[in-house]
Amino acid sequence: MANLELIAPQKVARFRYSLDPVRNLLCSLFLINEGKEEITEWITQTTRQLTPDQIDETKIVTAFASRLVEGKNWPSFPEWLDHIRGRSPEEMQTWLIKDFLHASAGYQNVSVEELPSPKEILANEEAYLSTYERVYAEKGHDFNREYHLKEYQLLQDPVLAKERILVHLDWIWHEYLQPEWERILPMLNDSITAFETLDFSDMSTEDALCRITGRDHMPQIWEKWIASVDEIVIIPSAHIGPYLMTMDKADNKVWLVVRAPIPEGATVSSPSLTRSELLMQLSALSNDTRLRIMEYLKEKGELNAHDIQNQLGLTQSATSRHVLQLVATGYVHQRRLDGVKHYFINHQRVNQTCDALAQFLN
Repeated sequence: MANLELIAPQKVARFRYSLDPVRNLLCSLFLINEGKEEITEWITQTTRQLTPDQIDETKIVTAFASRLVEGKNWPSFPEWLDHIRGRSPEEMQTWLIKDFLHASAGYQNVSVEELPSPKEILANEEAYLSTYERVYAEKGHDFNREYHLKEYQLLQDPVLAKERILVHLDWIWHEYLQPEWERILPMLNDSITAFETLDFSDMSTEDALCRITGRDHMPQIWEKWIASVDEIVIIPSAHIGPYLMTMDKADNKVWLVVRAPIPEGATVSSPSLTRSELLMQLSALSNDTRLRIMEYLKEKGELNAHDIQNQLGLTQSATSRHVLQLVATGYVHQRRLDGVKHYFINHQRVNQTCDALAQFLN
């Protein structure tokens, strides 16, 4: 007997656009922490000006601080710091642990009750480290046990943790973040104005995200939240380049940091945004290794990462990093063939960059 069933319509999330200075600038600090020096000039210059000890402190402080945003959109970075300043160290410690467990449960697709309790986390470093390690495994990232042990040891002393968070963030705000925020603010406002001219009412959430980010597809690891989320807050960044970053999740809401472009179909123009977009595209081609990869793909047509790695004498991590940037900036397409990702040049993107540069200079 045949059964006729209705096909459920694709879920479409609500999109909102926000400067969100706290998440925006924390994203920039994460990029420094990850060693993404080649993304933008500011990331490059700031990374080179910081000492190794200052970068190490930024890593630990940013990891804790990102958990203290508390699902809110703070009007300014200093107002957020004032909020942290007003919290008791013990209250802050409790929040950090609960937020850590909530985020870990989301990544591992389990309930918080299935993870160690806050009391167990504080009493047993292995409970903390093993929970964190499983999160990294789900994300497909390497786990730095030594670094996270330092983080755990600081978590044990809430008074010292609060002091280090405030002292370091206060210093880095006045020394680096404040002047840069004032410089890029007009461009970010232009980007939000451009985004707000777009209409995604007839698109699925994933199609709308592809249009916003200029990508052919979204990361596979994001499929679950893309299908379930009700609201996505888009935060344009001047520093993130070809990358994307989820900065927070709360219930059915997610904050997503993207580059600040003029998206396709927008009815506004901005010279600063056009220049920023060009810099992002050209920076992807200004690296000798990435140009060699493009040249090799031109000769061979289509290759997997293992072929590229062997032919050019690269390490696996270097191959992955450079190919990812070429894919993210649109110069290289990827497709699965017999379960393996293969890469080939997107000649249309190359031509678009040449045309955009000629148009900008003319």
